[in-house]
Amino acid sequence: TLIYNKINKTNLAMVKARTNIQIGKNYKLNELMEGINRAMGTTIFTQITFEPFSQKEKLGLQLNGFERSKHQVKCALHYDNFHGVGILLNYSGRNILGAASRTLATLDIAEQPKIRLQHQKNFGNDRNWWWRTEAYGQRLTNQTNFNGEKGDEIKNRYFEFDNQLNRNITPLASYVGFSVNYQNINLEPKLKNGIYSLNSYTYNVIQVGLHYVSNTFNATTFPSEGTLIKGSVSRSLQNSVKAEFKDATILNEKGSVSNYSKLGFQYEKRLPLSTRISFIYG
Repeated sequence: TLIYNKINKTNLAMVKARTNIQIGKNYKLNELMEGINRAMGTTIFTQITFEPFSQKEKLGLQLNGFERSKHQVKCALHYDNFHGVGILLNYSGRNILGAASRTLATLDIAEQPKIRLQHQKNFGNDRNWWWRTEAYGQRLTNQTNFNGEKGDEIKNRYFEFDNQLNRNITPLASYVGFSVNYQNINLEPKLKNGIYSLNSYTYNVIQVGLHYVSNTFNATTFPSEGTLIKGSVSRSLQNSVKAEFKDATILNEKGSVSNYSKLGFQYEKRLPLSTRISFIYG
């Protein structure tokens, strides 16, 4: 007998898939711990405990879940010489737009603002399929160099819309997926009568790609052990370019460039030499 205690119905299928504990099968203690750790890796719970019990001369197991709040809000102040002072707001919601889903919203209220919206949903009997959509936008002011000296500042507006369909190979460790990505870049001198002849530059591109990720790091931040492998290949399907100049002797441009392919690979290995020192190569 297997009992799930204090686990919300919307999270039950996810917990069953991640723990993968089946009735009628014998398990060692380390196998139970591995299953619980996989469920804990979803960040839905603050803690999951288990306790054996006896019922009608048969052994059973009860899993006790301690779930986090469905709604979490965080706030922080930040400052640096380039971006100035800002207030960072973050909202995280679980199962707001469907079961086994997560919704994130991050807003940076500053002179150079940023915003990120993300929604992810796991599906399938084993919850190993997942879809993620994300929108990100920022408005920055970039410093430039002109002939070795400080040039005029450039206003940079950037927007990206990314969609991914992924399949876990090993839950919480590796996955492979397909993506569709749209990007928009707009550049404009901050001073209209500055040193640059450019009035505005706009570039749009749509890309599709395949990617693979394997991550066995033992921690999200400052890991001391494990291996990270990332590989990707993408191809642009459509793009457009528009450039306008204030100098009458320079013709304005409007059209597209040749489509292109991109190949990416990243490898990193961390080996612990002591409790405080790790050897990193890649």
